[in-house]
Amino acid sequence: MLDKQSILCSEYVIDGARMDLTPKRMLENCIDPEVQPDEELQGRIVDEVPDISPVPYVWNPAKIDEYAETVAKMKNRGRFATEFPEAMTRGEIAGALIDKIWEAGHFKLDNLEISADWKWNPEPVGNMAAFYYSVEALASYTDSLGVRLRKYSYDNTTEDCSLGIRAEVSETVGEIPEIFDDEDIAIVGEGRALADKMVPNSSDWIIYIPFDSCDYRIGGSLLAQAVGYKGNRPAEVSDPDYFIDCYEVVRELVEDGVAVAGTTVGKGGLMGALKAMTAERGGMDVNVSDLVKANNDSDIIRILFSEVPGVLLQIKDTDYDYVDAELLLQDVLWYPLGHPDPEKKGISITRSESGVAGILQSLLAGQASEGED
Repeated sequence: MLDKQSILCSEYVIDGARMDLTPKRMLENCIDPEVQPDEELQGRIVDEVPDISPVPYVWNPAKIDEYAETVAKMKNRGRFATEFPEAMTRGEIAGALIDKIWEAGHFKLDNLEISADWKWNPEPVGNMAAFYYSVEALASYTDSLGVRLRKYSYDNTTEDCSLGIRAEVSETVGEIPEIFDDEDIAIVGEGRALADKMVPNSSDWIIYIPFDSCDYRIGGSLLAQAVGYKGNRPAEVSDPDYFIDCYEVVRELVEDGVAVAGTTVGKGGLMGALKAMTAERGGMDVNVSDLVKANNDSDIIRILFSEVPGVLLQIKDTDYDYVDAELLLQDVLWYPLGHPDPEKKGISITRSESGVAGILQSLLAGQASEGED
């Protein structure tokens, strides 16, 4: 097995092409572009990207609840899908940054920095190529977001590969003063600024804000891993400018106390986030008609379980127009999903452009597989 130093400091040749930089050089440049690491090549790592044939799978819309329960049990056990290293890496970074958006204090996206920890199995064909492309994606995506890398680590494993990303505020100056006008100062508070669970107020709204405009795809997701659905593309998080716009406006809603509750949409997709937000607090009739129409995609499983990074927010009905105006000002798309229902148990997914809800499980019975991915 290759040692850590060799993996970080070797020249890489992937599919016959020599890569320009070592992983260490790319990572050290993320920490401080002004300092060039003093490194000595440890050798050459030659690898290739294996061809993976998609495996068709027929999704059953009547099993949405069953899929959601399966995904909930896998929440912290999903592997890093080495077939899609760039998309998986960007998704991990986006999810970690969004997880930080709920914290108390005052900060912006460019006040954040991340730590990255790879645990990698270097033996299978394609895994070293996947590691290189993961590092490359991290360097490119963080640079586009204006987020700095604080530190990184690499360890070999004989198990599934994983990438852990943690976001932190890069500078703090104590407690927030009563009069606070310096937008450049970042301040960390204690704990979360708002609840992570739904507040059972039936007049409030639950809204969904995806932080990327990519297509909804199942490949590499927890649901795909649970059922052995392989070879199909994941959600390709690839628009850092839009992510920045979404982050800043949602962060303002959090800091200003407009958001009553909020949770990250990431692992497990929209359905996973809805289940987590409503757990033990009631339920919801979730209408996804606007989301389906906007994405021109009638595949409800893709819509619900694709791991497009984003947020669920609970807002008061009296703030609805204000939130609409703020999001419109930033050209951020959002979708009202419904109201908390303290008397209800669970989530019902409906699709109705009128007030009469039609249960999607019955409307979409017999839906075809996602083989086109």
